[in-house]
Amino acid sequence: MRIGILAFFGFLFSVLISSYLHDLILKIMYESYRREWEKIGRPLGILFFNPDGFLARFDIRRWRATHTFQYRLLFCAPFWIHDDVEGKRLLWIYRFISTLGILSFLAFFVYGV
Repeated sequence: MRIGILAFFGFLFSVLISSYLHDLILKIMYESYRREWEKIGRPLGILFFNPDGFLARFDIRRWRATHTFQYRLLFCAPFWIHDDVEGKRLLWIYRFISTLGILSFLAFFVYGV
């Protein structure tokens, strides 16, 4: 039971940290590679970064672009990130934390339920 509780809190921690890292990668993309940001559908940040201001209206295409970009980061790196040292570092940490989150999620269902 204790392993399940630890796995649950590990999962919550990884979701928060990976969301923050996703926003930082989006911020780098928005500030330095604006054309690529617009080409993939102008994705929004999950927790902290919204280039249109805090109360932007909801748009299903931007919501879809956000989640598509988030999942693509796990498996393939955008070509612009190879030139950006900070972006590479954040992408590596993002993938590591996301992998820990997936493993914590699985451990929660194995030991916690």
